[in-house]
Amino acid sequence: MAISAAQDFSTVQNHVSDLMKGRIIVGHSLWLDLKTLLLNHPRKDRRDTSEYMPFKRDGKPTALRNLAYLYLGVKIQEGTHCPVEDARAAMAIYQKHKKEWEISIKQQIGSTKKIKEKKQSKPADNKALKPDHAATLSELMRSKKKNKMKKKQQQTNGQQSLEA
Repeated sequence: MAISAAQDFSTVQNHVSDLMKGRIIVGHSLWLDLKTLLLNHPRKDRRDTSEYMPFKRDGKPTALRNLAYLYLGVKIQEGTHCPVEDARAAMAIYQKHKKEWEISIKQQIGSTKKIKEKKQSKPADNKALKPDHAATLSELMRSKKKNKMKKKQQQTNGQQSLEA
């Protein structure tokens, strides 16, 4: 297909966005594909072989060709780089580790919910805080107010001296 016959960016972007809605996407370094298309997708619905902790070495992503060889026993990306081959390899790796991967996702979502619940249960106003904390907060607020008043006074004095 000639470049002149290619679809425009927004058409492709909308099509890909529609395809992804409500689905789990699988791939390697998905962030790059999403960034290129100026799209976002919920983290809980991404299965990225470059981000899955058991596949990382010293906290760094492992190349897809190495993952394919290690977990599937196949060599990919020899010579010509084929995105279809990459996609198939990432999907096969995911399928092979799907059970434990999904368990880890559920655990991550559960721990995220607990953190959010803790944040929501924190007191929202000064009255619920311990008296010594409330006093400190009110003192800070008073001192901020005084500083604002001083600045206004200095600005007013500066303008009056310029006018004179």
